[in-house]
Formats: sequence, structure tokens, C-alpha cells
Amino acid sequence: MNTRSSSRNDGFSNRPFAELASASFRSSTNYNSRSKIPPLSQTGVDGKDFINITTSPNSTNLGYALSMESDYKFTHPLYGPFETVRGFVHWIKATSFDDSYRVLKGKALNQYFKQNREKQSDFVENFQYRIAVATYEKIKSFPQLMEALKESTLPFEMYRVKRVDRNNVEYGHYRERDVYAVWFIPVINTIREALKANEEPNFQHLITSMADLQEFDNSWKEEAKRRKQVSDEVIAARTLKRQQKKAKTTAKPAEDETVEKEEIRTLDQSTDEIVTHQSEVVEGQESVTETPVLETTENKE
Repeated sequence: MNTRSSSRNDGFSNRPFAELASASFRSSTNYNSRSKIPPLSQTGVDGKDFINITTSPNSTNLGYALSMESDYKFTHPLYGPFETVRGFVHWIKATSFDDSYRVLKGKALNQYFKQNREKQSDFVENFQYRIAVATYEKIKSFPQLMEALKESTLPFEMYRVKRVDRNNVEYGHYRERDVYAVWFIPVINTIREALKANEEPNFQHLITSMADLQEFDNSWKEEAKRRKQVSDEVIAARTLKRQQKKAKTTAKPAEDETVEKEEIRTLDQSTDEIVTHQSEVVEGQESVTETPVLETTENKE
């Protein structure tokens, strides 16, 4: 039974999918004619007839990597680093810029989201555009993933397998399509087509409000500037404290100096890559908003 490799960044071949259970399937009815996504009863077998975009244990390597939940860390050109695209989804929907969504993943991310669901907006302007850009940034961060996507030919699917119990006994399973499938699958197709043509994907058609895009980006720049100022103040206070401590001690053994250097290094790391990225934004890094049509470069599956 060939399944996804345990290493998240290797082996992106379209491996045969282990049968999803011996029990019968019933199809989900969430078919959308506009996107021409077929009913699930007609899709066939993952890895043979299609690639299911999911982190299911038996998913293909490519399907796993393309999922929003997969832990493929990336850095958005304006908003900074995120562990997962799903974390980015929650971050842009949060009523405040909650950086917990940058670093959490898996069950911890889902639990934190449920605990803070009331702090999430039901509607976000340009939502699909932002996720499309973030997804492409993730794919670009892993050359092997780009190549695997570029070389793939199977159509994409996006569903989960649900279990059906009767009287506490497993009765069967069915496939339930993800609510984002109607627009996320076309996003992946757009990226793949662009990679095959050695072009940058064009997501401009997903922009619903340029004014809102600019307003959101400007709001984040102001927040990044504020956070950098707070970070600079914290670093300055720590530096002063170290200097005062050093002034009280005239001569320290060499081993003490080594320990102090390690402490300084640890304190400096507290600013992290998030603060570094915020500095770049404040100092004039280009915004994705200003160039909604991503510019040309060569890529892959």
C-alpha cells in the first residue's frame, strides 16, 4: 500500500491511493456548476484518477503539500512568515492581527481558532485573492513542490472522508467536499498552468475591491511600524540592563563571559523573523497590493 512519505518535503510522485475503505461511499451533494467540479461519486480513486488536496494519512505527497493545513512554512511578501496557509486564513479573518496564527499548526491551531472564533470576521474582502497569493508564495518556497506541481497532469479534488456509525458500529464512509473547493481548486489549476507556461499566475480576477486591499495593507503597515517601535524599546531596555550589570562587575571569569554572550544571543532572538519582516515593511518593502498581477518568473508540480 503506497501512501504519502513520512518526510513532508520529498517524494512528490503521484502514488496510487490506498482504497478509502471497503465500505460503500455516498457522494456529497455540494456540486457547483459554475466551477464545473464533478459530483464526488464520479471522481474515482485518489492518486489514479485525481489528486485530492488533503492532509489525510493516505493522501498523495502532492495532495498533502498543496493542502492549506500542511506545515510548509512560507513568508508572505507583505504580511510576513506563517507556518501554514490555514494559519494565514485565520490571521486575515481575525479582527486584530493575532500573531498566534503565524506559529500554530495542526490540532493546536484548530483548538486556538475554536477558542477565539468570536474574534473572527464572517466576511473578508478580497479573501480568495489573498489566499491565492499566500498559496503561491508557499509553493515557490519549495522548488521540489513547484516541480511536482508543474509536472502533474491529473485533475484536483478537495474532500474529506467521513465515517458513518449506526448504533456505535462503523457502517460506512462517504466523501464530503471542502467548502473552499469551489474556488481553491481553480487557484491551484491557475498556478499549475502558469508554471507549465513558465509564467507568474494572474490572480487579478479574484480582487473584489482594490480600495479595501490598499486599506488593509496600509493598516498592517501601521501595525508593523507600531510593533517594531515596541520591539526596539524592549531591546533598548534589555541592552541598558546588560550594560548596568556589566558596569557593576569589573572582572568576570572567561566562562561567565561565555554564559553572558549566550544570554544576549537568546534575548536578541526574541525579536524573531516576524519583527525582522516588520522592519522591512516599515523601511519600504513593496506591497502585493500595488502589484496585484504577480510578475513573471519560471516555476513547477
